[in-house]
Amino acid sequence: MPSWASFAQGQLGYTLSGLDLAGENYTMKLFQISLLTLFAVIYAAIPSYALIKIDDDSIDLAIKYGLKMKGQETRDILGNNWISDSEGRVLTVYSPFIQLVTKSNAQASTGNPDEDIKNVKNNLSNEIKKISNKNEVRFIVDLYGDTPDFAKNCTSFIIDENEYNSNSKEKNFIKPKKQTAQKIADKDNYDPKHPFSAINLYTYKFDTVSKLKEYYLVIVSSDGKETKFKVNNSQIF
Repeated sequence: MPSWASFAQGQLGYTLSGLDLAGENYTMKLFQISLLTLFAVIYAAIPSYALIKIDDDSIDLAIKYGLKMKGQETRDILGNNWISDSEGRVLTVYSPFIQLVTKSNAQASTGNPDEDIKNVKNNLSNEIKKISNKNEVRFIVDLYGDTPDFAKNCTSFIIDENEYNSNSKEKNFIKPKKQTAQKIADKDNYDPKHPFSAINLYTYKFDTVSKLKEYYLVIVSSDGKETKFKVNNSQIF
C-alpha cells in the first residue's frame, strides 16, 4: 500500500477516535469517505517522506481540511502531528500546512467548498502570506520537571535517526532558528516527583526539516539530560 494511503487510513481512524460510532449512519459514512479522499489527494501530490510545502494547491487543501474538521478537538485535527513519549511529555508539530489548517478551522463555513475557499483566503490573506514567507516548522513541547525554572534553559536540536544511533564522532546537529522557553513553570503536573509543567517552542526552517525522513527532536536540559521524540515525515503533514 502506498505510504500516503496507509497514513490516510491511520489518520482517518485517529481523527474519528473520539466520536461515537455505535450507531453509525449514512452522514457519518460520507464524512469518513470525504476525509479519506481528502487525505489521498494530499499525499498523492507529494513525495512519500516530505512535509507539505505551501503553494496554491496545498493552501486550498489546508482550508478544506480545516473546515472539514470544525468542531473537533485540536488533538484530533493534528492527528499524527501530536506525538507522545508515553511518559507525559508531548510534542506537537506545526508545519506551515498545519498552521494554516488550524487558522482555517476557526473560520465560518457556508457548506459550499468553492465559496468557502474564496472567503477563507480573503479573510486570512495576511496570515497566509505570513505563514508562506516565514516557511517554518514549529515544534511545541509539553515538558515536566522538578523546579519552577526547569524549562527555561532547555535547548533543542534535530538529528537524523541513523546518525543519532551511529558511532560517528562528527554528527550533523540541526539547531533551531528560534526558541521560546517558559521561564516559570506551572505547578500543575499530576506526577508528585515532577510537579511542574511547561511549554517550550522550538522553530526550525521548513526547507531543512522537510529534507529529512526519520529523525529525532532532542530536548536537552540544563544538566545535559536528553528527552527525544522520534518524528517520521511520511506520517505527518
